[in-house]
Amino acid sequence: MPVPEQDAVCRFVRAKDWHKPEQRPKAGAFKARGPGLSVWHPARLQAHGAQLEDLQFGPLDRTGQAHYVVGDFARLASKALEEGQKNGITGTLDVSVRWSPEHVTEEWQQWAYAHIDVYTETDCQPLAAEFRRKLSLNARHVVPPSFEPDC
Repeated sequence: MPVPEQDAVCRFVRAKDWHKPEQRPKAGAFKARGPGLSVWHPARLQAHGAQLEDLQFGPLDRTGQAHYVVGDFARLASKALEEGQKNGITGTLDVSVRWSPEHVTEEWQQWAYAHIDVYTETDCQPLAAEFRRKLSLNARHVVPPSFEPDC
């Protein structure tokens, strides 16, 4: 089921995927580790009495955040495709954003209602890399991860 284009979403960003000098995520933060790129719907969490910070434990402990609206994904994919064509790269790059509560691991099941996957279908790796680069440069709001050592 598609997510409305104007809805805000958040991608958690690990410290290793954060570009400290530029205070933004690296492109590698947007490589899908599952069927799609995992993002969360802050408004849905809030409607159920939860916050994004409630999800930041285990592998998501001390992560940063990159915020977008759903429409940004299609817009940035289109820009990546345009730029690729200018550079002689041909191929397709289709993006869809859908609710995906079934793709949540056990630890986050209680928040599955707010989970979304950004699916990227492409037949051209350079276009996928350009899309990830555009995501890294165009977040609407970012929160850096914690770089403090454990006590």
